[in-house]
Amino acid sequence: MGDVLRGRRDVGEDGRPVVSATFPRDAASVPAARRLVRAAVDEWGLSGLADVADSITSELATNAVLHACRESFRVTARRLSDEQLQVSVTDLSRNLPKVAEADDDWENGRGLLLVDALAQKWGAEPLRWGKRVWADLAVPPSPEPPVREIPIYSSHRAQVVYVMALLAVATTVIVGLTAQR
Repeated sequence: MGDVLRGRRDVGEDGRPVVSATFPRDAASVPAARRLVRAAVDEWGLSGLADVADSITSELATNAVLHACRESFRVTARRLSDEQLQVSVTDLSRNLPKVAEADDDWENGRGLLLVDALAQKWGAEPLRWGKRVWADLAVPPSPEPPVREIPIYSSHRAQVVYVMALLAVATTVIVGLTAQR
């Protein structure tokens, strides 16, 4: 994947790594845009965002292919932190995207609903010559392991009785298993 990033690495004004490329406004550019973002995600050690970044890049790039006014669009991946990434697509259309209320019979039109569901936040900014649509992604926190509740007794004597009861049950189980052999 390193070849995908050759000549496309940069450092933003904030000192954070940025990867970007301009693609022709063609359906074949959508998988190429996904490969670019995937390579950046891999290089930056953000593998927990790979699938979400793929989906969002696909949706934003597809929108540019379908709705941009000119023959190209630009995809940018920006590392925001150790656990955050921003994916953006810039094109020369001034028409800002709208989240559609998709009908069950629609074959498309749900892309921004997906972006809204997957992104931490997203938006669109008008530019003098077009627009930039972006989505911020964050690595989901690791789930906390379930805490097993251990009975806590208020007195030392109650704790001793509890442990003795556990030992008695364990002894009974062991004796029973031994007798079955």
